[in-house]
Amino acid sequence: SIKVDFISIDTCSKMFYLNGGEWEYGDIRGGTPAQYIPNLGYLGFFHSISVVCSRAYYMGAYVFSHSIPFHMLKMSHQPIINDLLFTPHSQTTNKYHWNVLFPMSFYLEDHQGNIIKDLNDIIPSTVVISAGVDDTYGVIIRLDYQTLLDSLTDVVCG
Repeated sequence: SIKVDFISIDTCSKMFYLNGGEWEYGDIRGGTPAQYIPNLGYLGFFHSISVVCSRAYYMGAYVFSHSIPFHMLKMSHQPIINDLLFTPHSQTTNKYHWNVLFPMSFYLEDHQGNIIKDLNDIIPSTVVISAGVDDTYGVIIRLDYQTLLDSLTDVVCG
């Protein structure tokens, strides 16, 4: 069996952005496994569920430290979305149904579109995320790596 040292786990119960505020799009839930990125930490993607007016699902990214005790370092300030994920309830109203978007896995590509297996001395160009939509079909989401990193906000434990 594997012994787990729970004392080394960051016990942060709430995260706040250094510039104020917190994730406003519901409870953060599961997502992709995190991957180690040299000189950054572990990068991963999550989904959250908000039930304020109706059930809405959002996707975001996070970075946590590479060593024990692990600490959250950065997180999306706003959801990562695409207009294609909105579908109208009807043509006569402005109401939209939010599709469930669940990030499942991701990999990084270099500038030539090759999958990066070893990140040493290679700067990624693209993040490719596989995600499930409405428990019905899958999509591939391509994000510019640097734009993604620039969109993340520093966080502190509260």
